[in-house]
Amino acid sequence: MAGIPSSNPFITLDCTDLIVRDQTGAIAQIVQNTVFPFSVSTDFVFGGSFAPGIVASSVPYTVTYSFESETGGLSGTLGTDSGSTVAGQFNYSSTITLPPNTLPPDLYELSVVITFASLFPMTGFFSDVDLQVF
Repeated sequence: MAGIPSSNPFITLDCTDLIVRDQTGAIAQIVQNTVFPFSVSTDFVFGGSFAPGIVASSVPYTVTYSFESETGGLSGTLGTDSGSTVAGQFNYSSTITLPPNTLPPDLYELSVVITFASLFPMTGFFSDVDLQVF
């Protein structure tokens, strides 16, 4: 899901996925977080004619991973990751690892938002990933 519509010829920011991996590194929709860690990751891509100038500006970004219980329980932030853009680099990845007992057993909807601390008011996002924790 694009934070800036991909039909924009000047700048696009596409957050292309939100992936959960269990303790073995396998992509998962069910994790046993009471015993094992798990990770969440995302990829995002800059495009458009302004992209080379923007990434060359070493723009700081923050990736925020969030959760919301599907049964009316907890909601909040799983964690954040940060970095800066690099000249000539248009593809970026982020991963955080969550220790055991980060989330109690429940069904959750996960989302990720990428924000930039700069003059460029861009946001990338991906949501609607379901995760069962037991």
